Amino acid sequence: MNMDVINHGGDPQVGNLATPINSSGFTKAFINNLPAYR
Repeated sequence: MNMDVINHGGDPQVGNLATPINSSGFTKAFINNLPAYR
C-alpha cells in the first residue's frame, strides 16, 4: 500500500495524508480563493 504524505513545515512528525479531497488542484484553488474572514 502506497500512501502519499504531505509534510508540513519540514517537520516529519506533523504531516497530512494526501487524499483526493485535500490534494486535488481544484480543492487547493478553491481554498486559496476563500476570503480570510467576512
